[in-house]
Amino acid sequence: VTDQESFQPVITGLHIIGQIKRMYPSDFILRSRPFKRLMGSTEVYDLLLNLESPSRIGINWQKDLDWFKFRASRYFLYPWTDDTDG
Repeated sequence: VTDQESFQPVITGLHIIGQIKRMYPSDFILRSRPFKRLMGSTEVYDLLLNLESPSRIGINWQKDLDWFKFRASRYFLYPWTDDTDG
């Protein structure tokens, strides 16, 4: 990682999972319950298993992320400074 401001670790992880699924489709097992708990929804799990692009998955959750930032901002001690969107 050479630019920590633009690095998107979740999207990177989804790319890695997606690539492993494409390379080893018959051996790939993604345990749904822990993954869904980690991601906070079933949508990402379903999209990833259907080989949806991880970048497009990130676009899908942008609306929810913006809503969270808006709602949570009143509880922060300092302003939200994360310029990355995912």
